[in-house]
Amino acid sequence: MAQGSDQVEQLKRLIQNFVSQLDTPSMPYVNEGLLGTATLTQMSDADREAGKPGFALDSPLGGEPFAVLNPGQASQLRLEATSLKRSGRYLESAEKTIESFRLDGHYDLVNLRNLWKTALCGGDARGAIGLINKAVSTYDRYEIARRHEQLPYPPQDDLADVLEALATEQSCQARLQAFSGNPAYVLPRPYREMRADLQGLASTPATSKSASQTSSGGCYVATAVYGSYDAPEVLVLRKFRDERLENTVLGRAFIATYYALSPTLARHLPRYRGVSGWVRRRLDAVVDHLQTRP
Repeated sequence: MAQGSDQVEQLKRLIQNFVSQLDTPSMPYVNEGLLGTATLTQMSDADREAGKPGFALDSPLGGEPFAVLNPGQASQLRLEATSLKRSGRYLESAEKTIESFRLDGHYDLVNLRNLWKTALCGGDARGAIGLINKAVSTYDRYEIARRHEQLPYPPQDDLADVLEALATEQSCQARLQAFSGNPAYVLPRPYREMRADLQGLASTPATSKSASQTSSGGCYVATAVYGSYDAPEVLVLRKFRDERLENTVLGRAFIATYYALSPTLARHLPRYRGVSGWVRRRLDAVVDHLQTRP
């Protein structure tokens, strides 16, 4: 147990130090110096499924993108980090991921999302939220983050995901097991200690903003389908949830079921454009009905 506690403390120090470097000259966002000379484009579905990152540089001669922002060695480190996380070696996994960022010379939100999950699975709830708050500020600050990062929903919803996961010991065990990818996952620290890590975090700007935006939880599927938490269609659906569904027993039961299932669905929707299109058409019909009803 002492060894496990020591691993958690090392993980916490590692994540705290890395968070302090994000969006500084030593660890800038997506190598902003490239933006004046090259155009960033999204990778294809096939590239993403093959494990390639979400950015490519357009060829100056046209045609297919000729270079990927993070090199093969960094991608290999991230694959190793995923394997370590699934085997319960969270400190080593985080070290590999951070090393991959240092090889790149910059950070991106897709891989930062993987790192906060590693931190949380390893017992560092405060560090996970610190990473998410950095992701939120990056997403708000840089247009390139909103245009080119392949996020199924904005990082504001990640905060709601963590807070919902830590709401009870049962939800903490279940959600962190899913994040870890390890069916034999066990909490590395007592649940009450992880909850205690959250004290005082609600007062930070990014946390306060995200909490107000996701007071009843993130609109995961709708945000994934429409591409923004603040899309007009998502606003209509959120209004219906808050003003109608919340006021009935059946409505609250539906909301509870939705938030139990929707985060996983939202993560997979961007990979299946046909399914995503079908869901959007169904939601379009619902939105049209809500807008026309008295």
